[in-house]
Amino acid sequence: MAKIISDFGKLAIKYEAIPVLLCYVLIALLPFDLFVISLIIILLSVSALMICDKTRWWLCLKSGWKFYLPLLAFYIYHVIGLGWTSNYHEGFRSLEYKLSFLVLPLIMALINLDSRTILRLFNVFIIINLVLVILSFLHFIFIDITQDEFIILGEKVEGNRVGTRGEYLSKHFLIIDQHRTFYSIQLVISVWFLLNYIPFLRKMTKKKVIAITSSVFILISGILVMQSKLSYLLLALTIITSLILHFKLIPKSALISALLVIIASLLFTNELITDRFEKMVDEVEYIFSDGDDQTKTFATKLRPGSSEIRYMLYKSSLQVISESFLFGHGTGDVRDMLKEQNYKNGYISIAHLNYGAHSQLLHSSIAFGIIGIILLFSIFLIPLSSEIKKRNYFTCGVLVIFLIACIFESYLNSRAGIIPVAFFIPLLSHFQFQHFNKK
Repeated sequence: MAKIISDFGKLAIKYEAIPVLLCYVLIALLPFDLFVISLIIILLSVSALMICDKTRWWLCLKSGWKFYLPLLAFYIYHVIGLGWTSNYHEGFRSLEYKLSFLVLPLIMALINLDSRTILRLFNVFIIINLVLVILSFLHFIFIDITQDEFIILGEKVEGNRVGTRGEYLSKHFLIIDQHRTFYSIQLVISVWFLLNYIPFLRKMTKKKVIAITSSVFILISGILVMQSKLSYLLLALTIITSLILHFKLIPKSALISALLVIIASLLFTNELITDRFEKMVDEVEYIFSDGDDQTKTFATKLRPGSSEIRYMLYKSSLQVISESFLFGHGTGDVRDMLKEQNYKNGYISIAHLNYGAHSQLLHSSIAFGIIGIILLFSIFLIPLSSEIKKRNYFTCGVLVIFLIACIFESYLNSRAGIIPVAFFIPLLSHFQFQHFNKK
């Protein structure tokens, strides 16, 4: 931490280092999902154009095209998709939200970021996330001690109701106003980063090993209490992958410590996890029970379960996709088409809410058909093919995390997903984690 602050101070007094300084500010603000992030990106763009060496720009784009080009192509096709949309207001709104896919790849290619700087950027990202999770736990402990009841939003907009401890944690654990699943994905990336230190544990001091172990425990606990099923899946995949990749390199003491951390985290949140999955199983069993969808309560009740909502949205999405499989319905028509199909299916419970597809894969398919699927997958699979050959497992892991997030969430339809993808992917184009066995 002291080293990072020292480096930050040195950068602050160098005019030519302003773009790098703004990268530190941007990555520190990512967990907060604030509007000011857009202003930071504008300042980053202006400073990079004014200060950075333009002669290396084309060279950087050319060497890292597998990272840059898919992002640019994805955005450009959104512009082209305006040609057959009927809702131009929503279409231009989508372009505005995704402008970072055009700006950040082009700007990040201008900035001279070496691998050590990128490593420190990720360290800042993890420190901020750790502080937020710790403060969230402290805040909950205070609420748990001082309040007799956990008050959450009730069935009516104007009313509140008493909730369980688990329900309160699920909805109000974070001290910042963030989507729990989107924020949990940032925590999973933080855990994945720390787990990639495993091969270097033998060369670390005891204090650093304890710091990394404690950080992993805190981050995993934060993920578990927020009860996002997608993040549970991603967390399990990161832990299993780390064990497979580094099993021979892990000291026995570190392996035992890691297992104890995982067991402690699971025991700490066992009741929450059990309750979460029991509800999911009950909903899935009811969805596939005998009877038509229209006769089941999830089609008409005020608040369907999360699995029931996804079932209705996924079914309607696939029906909309089948109507225009090749080119889709255009950049701005996704919600309108889904709303119309939900009414046709009798899903009154969600039709009036104007939901999106709850999956970037389905959203891109509705908007752009098979071409949308190809462009979406190319963002992650093209650079992934390159990094697998280099055995750059950290970058590969981040790409896979983003890809899975896009399959199960409309991850690229909000700032909380767009900015991390648009910033991290160009950032990772120059990064080789395994070089840093001394950091």
